[in-house]
Amino acid sequence: MIGETGTDVGGTAPASSAADPGASTVGERVVAAPGGVLVTPGVDRKAAILADVQNRFTYHPPKGDQAQRYSGIRDRFRELAEKIVLETPVSREQATALTLLDQAMMMANAAIARNEP
Repeated sequence: MIGETGTDVGGTAPASSAADPGASTVGERVVAAPGGVLVTPGVDRKAAILADVQNRFTYHPPKGDQAQRYSGIRDRFRELAEKIVLETPVSREQATALTLLDQAMMMANAAIARNEP
């Protein structure tokens, strides 16, 4: 499972792991290691990262209602992007807001594509 650094992403593990000194636990729950990749104790970190890379850079064709959900997410983000353009002055900050909004939209859709069977 993938999570952001410092985010409790579930699973159990011993309180410390020699296999991944960068990982930490909250109580007995595994927390993502630096870089956002959850590494299970005893699993080679490079192998886990390579598996994550394979998932990230593989085409995931839409299944079931995913295409409609992608479209709904894009529509809502487009509405917000248009509001930002109309209600803020053209500036570096506006451009950054639009870029970050674009990234958030992509990650929301990637969450569906990469993490659903």
